[in-house]
Amino acid sequence: MSKAYVYNKYLEIVASLDKTSIGISSWYDLWKYFCLYVVTQKQKTDLCATCQKNVTTLGRMGDLNESEKLKLVEKSKQHLDLVQIERKYYNNVIKGATDSLTDSALTLGPHEPCSYDGVMHYSFDFAQRVHLPHNSQQIGPLYFLTGFKVSLFGVAAEPLKKFVLYVIPEPCATWTPFPNNNNLC
Repeated sequence: MSKAYVYNKYLEIVASLDKTSIGISSWYDLWKYFCLYVVTQKQKTDLCATCQKNVTTLGRMGDLNESEKLKLVEKSKQHLDLVQIERKYYNNVIKGATDSLTDSALTLGPHEPCSYDGVMHYSFDFAQRVHLPHNSQQIGPLYFLTGFKVSLFGVAAEPLKKFVLYVIPEPCATWTPFPNNNNLC
């Protein structure tokens, strides 16, 4: 979501509450002050490993002869063509699931098992382990302490355009590869 999208959602909520909203420039100023660590991801920074390798290799091909350059470009193009096919398939699956929604009031939340007779598409990802923001310019012994780590696990119900993010504290996210481990929260 972009900041403009979040601002528009803010305007919708304020209007529904019959309250006065702030202007967009004030909203951006407040965003910078209170949400300094919440940023919009730049485009093409989440490439797959193959794309990342191809970009790096293509950037260094100045020393190669023309036939090697042509092979690298062709290999990269084949991968991108495959990605386009996969993306088209993914979008068709999402469209099919969205078109098959029978209940327009369908929401996320507790439901009886197998209570929805339709097609749904979920995407999920275990993002990473992140340090909660801290001030790297902190004076004194706090500078040498490691921040609190959390794991992020996201689930998206694609046809509903809903996303649930689970923030899992570090003590609950540690486990060992041994069987019958009871260390999980």
